Amino acid sequence: MYRVRFLLMIMRCLISATAPVEKERCLSFRAIPFIDTDVTCMFTHSYALLMGLARWHWLFSSQFRKLALQLALRDKWIPVTTGEIINYRRLIRAFQKFELRTRVIYWDENRLYVEQSFNVSGEMFVSALVEGAVRSPQGVLSPAALFAQAGYDGPAPEPSQEMKERIASLKKPSPPEGAERNRASRLFKQLNACSLEQVPAQ
Repeated sequence: MYRVRFLLMIMRCLISATAPVEKERCLSFRAIPFIDTDVTCMFTHSYALLMGLARWHWLFSSQFRKLALQLALRDKWIPVTTGEIINYRRLIRAFQKFELRTRVIYWDENRLYVEQSFNVSGEMFVSALVEGAVRSPQGVLSPAALFAQAGYDGPAPEPSQEMKERIASLKKPSPPEGAERNRASRLFKQLNACSLEQVPAQ
């Protein structure tokens, strides 16, 4: 079903006029039982799939479409998701109609941040903040330069205080792999020591 939705969305974008990259996008869906949902509620992975679909819609319905169809294919640019935070407030149920809104709220030297929300009858059920980057064989590309090529030469948007806090949490670096392995090893040794202390003397 995802592939069908993706192809229909791409075809609709290709025959439609492009919109400014900073404009919010909105897609409408209905939760299909046993495809998007179990018996009653939407699967967790359904939210992620639809969010990815909406980001492709934002790309191909905006002034980025020319870059995506020309420079990306020629120069092997690849948009990737580097992190995300999702807040589930209410669950979307089978047969329920909802809107998925997508907009870029900020970018820095090498990352851009997209806010997405699932809304039912004007009420937000699920909200998400997605961190992404555009990679090329030469490395990560500057979002500001990409937006300039797409025709937007203004400054990066100013996010709300809540979004600033979420962005800061996404930017926190993960612990080095070696440090995490050493921490796990110490915990394992501590658990073994506790187990030995609890064994009664023979």
